[in-house]
Amino acid sequence: MSTNEKNGFTVEVGKHTVTVTEEVYKAYKGPLWKERKRQERERRCFLGTHRCMANCEECPKYHAWKDTYGDPYSIEKMDDDGLEIQDDYSLEDEVIRRMLNEALHNAVDELPQVDREIIILYANKVGTREIAKKVHMPQSTVSYREKIIIKQLRNKLKDWK
Repeated sequence: MSTNEKNGFTVEVGKHTVTVTEEVYKAYKGPLWKERKRQERERRCFLGTHRCMANCEECPKYHAWKDTYGDPYSIEKMDDDGLEIQDDYSLEDEVIRRMLNEALHNAVDELPQVDREIIILYANKVGTREIAKKVHMPQSTVSYREKIIIKQLRNKLKDWK
């Protein structure tokens, strides 16, 4: 998958290269980019407020941890070693989760129409710029409204902690 200024945006579909619009290209690549970024972040140490961007193999903290605890253990390694992963399903937790979900939906339904539209788009991972276009507001106003709406919803759901 690549871009080419002469031909526009292209994606590989099987053995074929297909020319697509920028919107289709970004929609197609977006999940791939997000997954690559997630995997990259997962490999990085968390340093309180941010993730370390150094090479772990060259990091003295990583080697100190590895010398003490051994290699990081993954679910795949546990499965390969024959260790079973316990199923911690709890009916009580499921009921609470569903009740919280219902309370959240009710709280969202009580919001003014424009705030409801903003928070629903926000929850669906629509960017602030796109939300601003859809609700005909400046991007900064939408960003501010998102924060206010989330604060209002948290306040309404504070008893669910």
